[in-house]
Amino acid sequence: MDILAPDASPATIAAHPIDTLRAASAVPEALAQRLAAEHYGLIAAVHRLDSERDQNFRLRSLSGRLMRPSTDSHPIRLSVSARE
Repeated sequence: MDILAPDASPATIAAHPIDTLRAASAVPEALAQRLAAEHYGLIAAVHRLDSERDQNFRLRSLSGRLMRPSTDSHPIRLSVSARE
């Protein structure tokens, strides 16, 4: 038995907002580096990671800090020590 989603016409499916994400241009590593600095205060070396659809980057902090300076790191330290 076929189950049809409400209003699953090709025109509706093609107009889905996620379609614009598929057509997004690549984010340059330099822009990712600038955004990390502007929004998180993170000075980092940036390397693009492979991904099917997403735009992912590995950021390596040059300062050794992985969080905003104002972030309380105590919960993170507890979590890390619990894993060790």
